Amino acid sequence: MKVMITGGSGFIGSALVSTLLSRVDIEQLIIVDILERPLDLHDEKVRWVKTSFIDIPNNEKLLEEFKSCRIDVLFHLATTMFPKRSSDNPTQDLLENGAYSVAFCRSMYNIGVKKIVYASSGGLIYGDNLEKNILDENSLTNPKISYGIVKKINEDYLRLLSEHYNSKFISMRISNPYGINQNKVGTQGVIPIFVNLILNSEEINLSESEFSCRDYIYIDDLVSALEKAIDYNGKFSIFNICSGISYTLSQLIEEIERKTGRKAKVNKADSSVESFVKLTNEKARIELNWTPRVSLPNGISLLVNNFKNGN
Repeated sequence: MKVMITGGSGFIGSALVSTLLSRVDIEQLIIVDILERPLDLHDEKVRWVKTSFIDIPNNEKLLEEFKSCRIDVLFHLATTMFPKRSSDNPTQDLLENGAYSVAFCRSMYNIGVKKIVYASSGGLIYGDNLEKNILDENSLTNPKISYGIVKKINEDYLRLLSEHYNSKFISMRISNPYGINQNKVGTQGVIPIFVNLILNSEEINLSESEFSCRDYIYIDDLVSALEKAIDYNGKFSIFNICSGISYTLSQLIEEIERKTGRKAKVNKADSSVESFVKLTNEKARIELNWTPRVSLPNGISLLVNNFKNGN
């Protein structure tokens, strides 16, 4: 089997690469990323292509090379911007992560890729959910920022393309992934950022209500779900990939305080706007035969121990 991954140097991508390299049925891993190949990635299975997915549809030579590889599965994980920046640059987001993503996936189907697994967003695609319903894959999608809107648009286009090319398409609506090797500074990845701030006795500045509720999925569980998608040939194409248990930001901070033994310094947001994301993963459990195994308390413990060991 031959697999392509876009965004292979990212948090999710690098974890997926490590897991797939251990599978004996994987003959080749083609990694498309704008960064250089990591110096410690020596496996002969890996072909590292330093380019953006945006440029591939117009690169006939590269497309011919990919065609000759006979790629079975493409994991499209790459994005050019994270949620917060997408709202500041919606036109750029729509062009790069919408139109260019669709063009890239179309070019991959056109050269014979059999299945595309797309990294969508369970945390943003459903919107605020002020009714506080439990959200399954058939729930109303009402994204409130560009990032979520583009994810929904791409799902619709990829479904259309997969039908046209008589190929497979799976959208993984991922909640909020976290874990070891995630960036602990910036605005993306609230758990490692909060752990780092609390361990260093620095202030946490909340940008939304402390009662906003989210689902968090540990990276090992997420990668396990992505791996299950390789062999899935059932009738469904959209899955919530989540823990199925939601925490408010206040509860999350309290859990980190317990695991670190430190008291957080929290500056609460002026905004009273709340979001309520409570997802069910029942379909993934049944169809993908997948079950998340790392609880939030255990995941935070793993992260805290990793940080304390100097990582």
